[in-house]
Amino acid sequence: MAKQTKKSDQKKPWNRRKSNSPGYVLGRRAKANLNFSIFCEGKNTEPYYFSAFRLKNAFIEVLGLGMSKVKLVEEVHSKVSLMSKDKERQVWIVFDYDFNVQQEKNIQRDDFNKAIGLCRRYGYFPAYSNDSFELWFLLHYDILEAPTGRQEYYRRLSAFWKIDYEREGKSVSFCRIIYSKLLERQAEALKNAKKLFGRCNDQLPSEQNPCTTVFQLVEELNRFT
Repeated sequence: MAKQTKKSDQKKPWNRRKSNSPGYVLGRRAKANLNFSIFCEGKNTEPYYFSAFRLKNAFIEVLGLGMSKVKLVEEVHSKVSLMSKDKERQVWIVFDYDFNVQQEKNIQRDDFNKAIGLCRRYGYFPAYSNDSFELWFLLHYDILEAPTGRQEYYRRLSAFWKIDYEREGKSVSFCRIIYSKLLERQAEALKNAKKLFGRCNDQLPSEQNPCTTVFQLVEELNRFT
């Protein structure tokens, strides 16, 4: 049964949703020279992956900020306010839940949910993952049926790629080849990610495990490849 939003929570940031960005609607025909501004929590994995997309009639800029959740969204908001307003722009923010049992669960949960709510309030698109971005990679090969965490993703990717992913997979040299390594399986990943999202999109993001909305960003970029 889908979890109902408590009355006391209805005005919290993660429940104040906008149906679309002020200047852009996903799937809409775009003007030439659209800018994709993609801000990432990580500094290697996500930036190198998204930088590998080759777009036509659109520009892509990717930046890894080394921040997470609410802090990341607020930093992006400060940067976007300084950007040129003369071009159509999509702003995407890529970040993970990255649950840590040594941290206070409620603080992590609220930080994650609030960050997604802030993205929507500011008119940005959140490409979030619960538990981590590597779920998107794993979905190219397999779909998960039960909640799990990034260590399981690392274990499975290590087996698929015949490396120690946690030790080698985040190196610059390996991050540079992940997009091409996965490209022929991308249709499967999109199908799997949509299936997971369809199962849980009526829940708070912190409860959506396993789930990733990275597929939405990938589909939007693919419109211009």
